[in-house]
Amino acid sequence: MSVEQIKEIVARVVAHRPSGAVENGTGFLVSQNLAITCAHCLGDPEDYAQSTLLRFTSWKRYDNDRKGEVIEIDWDLDVALLRLDQMAQVKLLPLERQSLAEEQWRSFAYPQQVDRDGITLEGRVRDIEGKFHNEEMLELECKEIKTPEDLLHGASGAPIVVARGAIIGILTNQLLQYPKQTLRQGEAIIAAFGRVYALPLKRLAAHPQFKNYLHINVSFGGTYKETYGETKVAYEFYFP
Repeated sequence: MSVEQIKEIVARVVAHRPSGAVENGTGFLVSQNLAITCAHCLGDPEDYAQSTLLRFTSWKRYDNDRKGEVIEIDWDLDVALLRLDQMAQVKLLPLERQSLAEEQWRSFAYPQQVDRDGITLEGRVRDIEGKFHNEEMLELECKEIKTPEDLLHGASGAPIVVARGAIIGILTNQLLQYPKQTLRQGEAIIAAFGRVYALPLKRLAAHPQFKNYLHINVSFGGTYKETYGETKVAYEFYFP
């Protein structure tokens, strides 16, 4: 799976809260008119944006911005579904609920350090039954986290794409080390162990708010046709 194919479906998310605060994150297309991001990229339950700007910076045309309206949101899962105001004519990637330990993964995201340019992320799946705050998550090793200063704020909402070309999860968290209260004030938050966590799509497949929008494939490889949102798309993909 090439980075260019992933870039086509990934957008920088800019969300203006009612309070006036601005949030930045990452999102990706699951159909020509639906996108997913993390709920925390919109704010918090008491103050969050009902609509966002999605900027597809890799599109080589003038109309690379879309407005996204929030149509579903779940703060416990940390997921929001957005409906675009215009169709996106790009090749989509299939969604899968199954994953394998030690699989190689790749993504594209917009952490704050790179702003509008975006950056490629990659690594391997360390644990398909990992835990983050006692919730089932995919535990991922990320090669781009090389020092304690390598924080990925703004990368939340990026797709986790494995070598066979399918999306298996949504990047939600980075493992961080917080300073102890006894340490001096102003001590920095740092990255820990080069780990990030992703919400596995199998949890969305069983969720009552999202399952009617996201038709997530069960098996590896083969050919299938699904209805994604309001658009029917046929895919053909195999093991590399």
